[in-house]
Amino acid sequence: GNTTNLASRLQSMTRELPASMIIDHSTWRAATAEARRPFIPYVGTQIRGLSERQDVYILPLHEVA
Repeated sequence: GNTTNLASRLQSMTRELPASMIIDHSTWRAATAEARRPFIPYVGTQIRGLSERQDVYILPLHEVA
């Protein structure tokens, strides 16, 4: 379904962005404040196969100091 397709597309984007993990806005919002802390927002990101740009959040490959 849609959730599985989105998860697959976000996972494939980790090769394009400097990320070990990428999550969508609804997943980020559902996480605790502590879990959200290391994620960096990428606002208005084009996701393959979707017509509208989405806000995504990346967990960098290396922790940002």
